[in-house]
Amino acid sequence: MTAGRRRALFTGRRRVLIVGVLAVALVAVAGVAYAGRAGWFPGDEPGDQYRLANPVPPSGGAATPGGAGGLGASPATTGSPDSSSTSTSAPSSPSGAAPAAPPAPEVVRPGEGSTGVPDGVTLTKYTGPLRITAAGTVIDGKQIDGCLDVRARDVVIKRSKLTCGDIMIKIEQKTANLTIEDSDLDGAQTGFVAGYWNYTLRRVDVHNIEEGPRVGSNVIIEDSWFHSMHPAASDEAHQDLMQTNGGSNSTIRGNVFDATSTVAGVSFNAAFQVGAEFEPLENVLVEENWFNGGGYTVNIRNDPQISNVLFRNNVFGPRHGYGEVSRADSPGIIWEDSNVSEADRRPVW
Repeated sequence: MTAGRRRALFTGRRRVLIVGVLAVALVAVAGVAYAGRAGWFPGDEPGDQYRLANPVPPSGGAATPGGAGGLGASPATTGSPDSSSTSTSAPSSPSGAAPAAPPAPEVVRPGEGSTGVPDGVTLTKYTGPLRITAAGTVIDGKQIDGCLDVRARDVVIKRSKLTCGDIMIKIEQKTANLTIEDSDLDGAQTGFVAGYWNYTLRRVDVHNIEEGPRVGSNVIIEDSWFHSMHPAASDEAHQDLMQTNGGSNSTIRGNVFDATSTVAGVSFNAAFQVGAEFEPLENVLVEENWFNGGGYTVNIRNDPQISNVLFRNNVFGPRHGYGEVSRADSPGIIWEDSNVSEADRRPVW
């Protein structure tokens, strides 16, 4: 090889080396720049630290673990509950016909004995303020006669009974992490559970009410019993056992919503009224509940600002005026076949 050819070869190799180094450097800089943007997402903004994780996986993907109370911990998968299987195809049947769908899981109904004040707890009269302004307040084992106005963060009410014939619990919008658990909420025939934002109801017995909870943003309602609605004085009342007019990042799981009355001839509007009248409704998970009563048991408005609202593994009781659900095919509603009638275990839509 001549000296000229050796110099040309060396020069070519040096150019390749220089180009390779520059490419690696550019990739590293891009990675640093992308990582630096992570702290600028809306969920990381100051004052938003109480925002819960998205409970519904977008576009049918895996749910994001985390959030208060294990929010969104259940994966949004369908088919066999056997997590040990890695196959994604349906097994073939000897006859060549499609295999029967697995039965929907049984819903364990909360009720007497699993909700409300636990046995053996002796209640004493609550003498504290009904307007709570001290962060971290804990009310335990109390008989609360009156309606609560919660204006502080991280308030806990547990193993207590609250009796109120008005708005039972008012929650300031910026109040975060109000938790009510193992308690009895008595509406004295005229009250309703308010709420809207940033609260958890867990193993709560809610009864003797005109209406139940309002679901806004960052709400968890689980393992609770809503029953014994009382008819309102007005014939024009549209009573709902639970209602949402918009909000985001909420989970409704493992509850009983019985929108029926012991008063003969009385029926209510819905066990769950779903809409986006006041603000967009998005990222809501409704699973493993028992619904009963109402005109339509789950009544869905045809509002345009609804997205990623998932219903799955819910069971519907026998009482309804028109049907178990209305508008389950509305845009933004994800309605799975695992929502079934209690009578025959068939999909209700």
